[in-house]
Amino acid sequence: MPIIAGFLFAVDDIKGNVQMKSDIRLMETCEMLESIISERLSGITGRVENFERSTAHMWDEISAARFRQIERVISSYHTNIGGVLCALSVKLDAWHKMFPDPTLGGPARKAEFIITEMRQGITSIEQVDHEGSLLSFDS
Repeated sequence: MPIIAGFLFAVDDIKGNVQMKSDIRLMETCEMLESIISERLSGITGRVENFERSTAHMWDEISAARFRQIERVISSYHTNIGGVLCALSVKLDAWHKMFPDPTLGGPARKAEFIITEMRQGITSIEQVDHEGSLLSFDS
C-alpha cells in the first residue's frame, strides 16, 4: 500500500505540473492508471468482503451442490485476485525500483516512465479482473 500511495501521489504531482498538463496523452494515461489501480483494489476488497459475508454460515445448511458452487467461486476468486495482484505488483515494483524515494526523479522522468513502462499492458488487468468477477456466491 505505501508503494501504491507513493505512485498515486506522483501521478497527482504530474497532473498538477504546468508543463505536463499540455501532454494530453500523458494526462489520459495518468487518469487511466489511477482509475485501474483504484478500481482493481476496490474490486478485490469487495470480493474478500463478499467471501466473508457469504461463507460466514456456510456449514449451517451445506449441500453437495452448494459446496461445489462455493468451491467454483473460491477457485475463481483465487485466480482472479492472484492475477490482479501479480500484475499490479509487477508494475508497481518496477516503479518503486526506479523511484524508491519520492524525491528521486523529476516529473519529466516519472512521466516518461509512466508512458513507456506503466502504460504497457495495464489494461489487461481490467480483463483479468472482469473475468474473475463473473461468478458469485449467489448464482
